[in-house]
Amino acid sequence: MKLILSTPLQRSEHSVAWLEINTPTGNYVIQKGHAPTILTLSPGQTVTFRLKTGKKETLLVKHGVAKIDRTSAIIVMTTVEE
Repeated sequence: MKLILSTPLQRSEHSVAWLEINTPTGNYVIQKGHAPTILTLSPGQTVTFRLKTGKKETLLVKHGVAKIDRTSAIIVMTTVEE
């Protein structure tokens, strides 16, 4: 599945096996074929994803939203590092 990460300073695309998003209503693990949805990210929590290469990445998020569909996820966020 395609993951697009967008911050005020950069945009990147990744091919991922799955991603985990922390929201105010709980944690979601997203994989290809997930039902379309829009999620608000929990402030000060992480977004974790596993690249198709097997490498696991984690980002600490200040604020953001995620738009999920069956083949991709777009996350618009501000990260703690910015």
